[in-house]
Formats: sequence, structure tokens, C-alpha cells
Amino acid sequence: PDATALADDLDRFLKYQPIMARPASAVRRLRKLARRRPVAATAILSTAAIVLISTYSWFNLEAQRKELNRNNRALARSQVAVDATLATAENLLSSLAPGSAIDRSETLALVEAMASSARDQGILRPMAAARQSLAAGNFGMRFGHTHAAVDIFLHSCNRASAARELGVEGAQDLLLRARLQHLRALRLSRFREEATRFGDAYLAELDGTEPLYLRCRFLLEVINAHSILQETSDIERIESKHGDVVAMATGLIADLREEGGAAAAHDRLALSRSLGSYLHHRHRYTEAFDVIEETFVEL
Repeated sequence: PDATALADDLDRFLKYQPIMARPASAVRRLRKLARRRPVAATAILSTAAIVLISTYSWFNLEAQRKELNRNNRALARSQVAVDATLATAENLLSSLAPGSAIDRSETLALVEAMASSARDQGILRPMAAARQSLAAGNFGMRFGHTHAAVDIFLHSCNRASAARELGVEGAQDLLLRARLQHLRALRLSRFREEATRFGDAYLAELDGTEPLYLRCRFLLEVINAHSILQETSDIERIESKHGDVVAMATGLIADLREEGGAAAAHDRLALSRSLGSYLHHRHRYTEAFDVIEETFVEL
């Protein structure tokens, strides 16, 4: 190019206009346009930012709305399941009138309905699911459905553990009680290896912050599980580490008796039952009979 073209390009460069010697890219032309017309460029950028933010907010709100709708549908399904469980329970209670026989198929159907209702709670309400599963398992145990109760109690343990991870109040205590019932159901269902495996794992997780009553029950249930397999060395290891469990349990039963109230009576019955099983497995039959007889007579 000649000197005139060069001068023209220099003049255009100083005015933030595209030069002819080397065409500027689209980005560079936009930058120069913003320098020439700063007010218009600011207005355009502001408008674009508002559009982007509004679009993002709309999509975010839409996603939250869909999530809320999914949660509402899940809660509605859960309520339907609870209503069905209550209807089944009412039908069963009507069959338990004086003089009527208890149909095991009906009680098992109720247990399964209660467990299904608990599972329908899903991940939204882990504490409610854990409580409902624990109640279903306890009901199954009362009517002799120990095999069905094993999986129900395990589900209660998993849901209570999830609630504990979320920091829900009372989840730790509920988890311990669900694990105790899980161990007892395993032992009564003759799942011996599973009972010792879960028992050792549960016992290892105790950190000393749990109530002494629950800790004593764990010790008794774990020893009971090992006693069925006649694992003397493991029993001696546990007893040497944790001390005289009989003396501990006897003292706690006396404390619960003095405390009084329905909750203390329930805990005393559970602890006496575990202690009675322990004494039975250790061939101390007279002591086992005395413990169970005394507790049941009082209750």
C-alpha cells in the first residue's frame, strides 16, 4: 500500500475504526465499537446480562418446582401406603376378639404391609422410615415372624444410619435399638454366622457415648450369638475386655425398677430377656429362670 493508504489506516486506528491493511477479527471489532460508543455498549451488555440471569433463574425455579412435585407425589404415595396399613391393622384387630384364633397369614400380611409402607418413605424421611420399620419388625417378632423381621430390622438400621448422617435428633438412639433387634432376630432365626458378624461390627462401633443400658444389651446379645456357635475364645475375649456383664445387667435392672414408668419397664423387660438368654447359654439355668420369672411377675 502507498503512503496515503497508510495514513488513512493510522487515522482509522486512532478513531478505533477497522483498518484496511489487516482486517480485524469480530472480537476486536466489537471491542473497538465499545470504545467508540461506550454508552450503547454498556446498555447492550447490561441487557444481555439481565436476559442471561433471568433465563438461569427461570430454569433453576423450574427445576425446584419439578423436585417439589416429585416430593409431593412421593409423600402422597407414602400416605396411601400408611392408610392401607392402618386398614389392614383394623381388619386384623377385629379378628382378635375374645375367643377368636390368630391367623398367622394375616399377621404376616400386616407385617409386610407395614414394612412396605416404611420403604415407601424413601430417602425423603429416613427417620420416619426407620421408626416404622422398627415397629413392623417388633410386631413381626411378637407373632413369631422372625425370618421376615430380619430384613425389616436391617432396613430400619440403614434408614436410621442415614438419619444420623443428616444430624437428625434421636437418630443415634433409634439406630442402636434397631441394631439390637436385628441381632436378636438373626439369633432367633438361626442365622448364626450372620449374627456373630453383625454383632461384632455393631459392638466395635460403640464409642462410650451411648446409654449404659444399651451398651449392656449389646454385650449380652453379641455374647449370646457367639454362645450358639460355642465360640468360647471369642466369649472370653469379650468378657475380659468389658468386665462382668451379669453384674452390670443386674445393677441396671435394679436401677430401672427404681426409676419406674412405662419406658423403664419396657427397657427392663428387654434387658432381662437378654440376660436370661445369656445365663441359659452359660448353663446357669436356675439364675436364668429367676431373672425371667421376677421380671414377668412384676410386669
